[in-house]
Amino acid sequence: MTTDPVAPSRQRAFPVVQATLDNGLPVVVSQDRAAPIVAVSVWYRVGSADEEPHRTGLAHLFEHLMFEGSAQVAAGEHFQQIHQAGGFNNATTSFDRTKYYQCVPVEYLDLVLWLEADRMGGLLEALTQESLDKQRGIVKNERRQRYETTPYGDSWERLYRGLYPDGHPYHHLPIGSMKDLDAASLTDVHAFFERHYAPNNAVVAIAGDVDPDAAIERAAHWFGGIPPNDELPPPPRASAVSPTPVGPPEVVEGAVPEDAIFAGFALPPSTDACMPPLEVGFNVLSSGRGSAFHRHVIRPELAGQSAASLERGQVGSLGGFVVLGKDGGSADAGWQAMTDEVARLATDGPTTDEVERAQAQWRRGWLERVADAHSRADELAACASLYGDPQHTFVRYEEQMRVTPGAVRDAFAAALHGREPTVVRYLPENSGASVGADANADADAAAAPGTGR
Repeated sequence: MTTDPVAPSRQRAFPVVQATLDNGLPVVVSQDRAAPIVAVSVWYRVGSADEEPHRTGLAHLFEHLMFEGSAQVAAGEHFQQIHQAGGFNNATTSFDRTKYYQCVPVEYLDLVLWLEADRMGGLLEALTQESLDKQRGIVKNERRQRYETTPYGDSWERLYRGLYPDGHPYHHLPIGSMKDLDAASLTDVHAFFERHYAPNNAVVAIAGDVDPDAAIERAAHWFGGIPPNDELPPPPRASAVSPTPVGPPEVVEGAVPEDAIFAGFALPPSTDACMPPLEVGFNVLSSGRGSAFHRHVIRPELAGQSAASLERGQVGSLGGFVVLGKDGGSADAGWQAMTDEVARLATDGPTTDEVERAQAQWRRGWLERVADAHSRADELAACASLYGDPQHTFVRYEEQMRVTPGAVRDAFAAALHGREPTVVRYLPENSGASVGADANADADAAAAPGTGR
């Protein structure tokens, strides 16, 4: 095991100690004496981007299966033990990772580490056809409720599918397809676990009222005996598959309350130098009541809702834009107003006040992420897993604070100017509306600088 206490000059705000166990598992610890609690966040470098063709949804399915028992833990007991200890826990899945987290009174640190280690090293001993069928049914019901029966629920699925061709790591969402979920066999599931759920493909982050050396020793005690996977698959890459050429808007008529336009751009990965100014620019456009969209789209009542979001990913990012019509009206006026604001950032750039406001909001969010044990453990695990350095949280902070109005202008001009977005247009049933020339005109106008769960 190798230990790396971070040099004081890099600690900046709070201490971080790193260690790598002999089986390749990185352990990151940050001491915080503010309250007698401890948080443990375990990130696995596996998400829907790692899934094989016709086996989509397995990464998210494992988010559920990991609570179905392991070698020494009965089904449902993981939740029960944490809750009886006075803590909370849960899990989420994305394109690039699956994370499991819990926060408990500090005296239950060993309990959490044992529970996590038991399922990392012994899940397959308890994984049966019965548990697979049970959780498969739950995931399928989640898909129905969140994506298939909710208004606009399939919007991002349609956007990603339109932006990225079959074979791209982000062509499908983590929820997977019904057909692939039905087709997943117990053999498929066992193979997926053996391929990806290994200590050298994970990160354990611990934050709270703990001694760092003692916490690392306890992690080594529970996780150290789990063998690594010496044949880990390479991380997904998008270099061989380019984004799909933009076509005409996809039109969806159905049970939606308002005319709506969803649009997206395929953007560089999260590690690209353009990301900090793009992130500031997207916050200028859409974050809070002082944002450009609120001032120039919502207050003039040109739209019922408007938003922009930058979804960062390891092999590509998505710049997403949404506008809903108001009181049964068209979304076109709001779309044009949004397009004008994006064009302004790409040509003139935001004002200094707009940038400072966006940076203040980002700084507040960052401070919230590192202030309490649960959020700090999650932030450290994220940076260690996705960037290879838990201290990257400070790098991101400094990058955001250095962004200038000119940097935002240049990033928007380079990433969005002259490009057409992929567009999905929703129309209420029997609305009688048309998305012919007008919708295409909107898409073309958005391409001037571009507009784009």
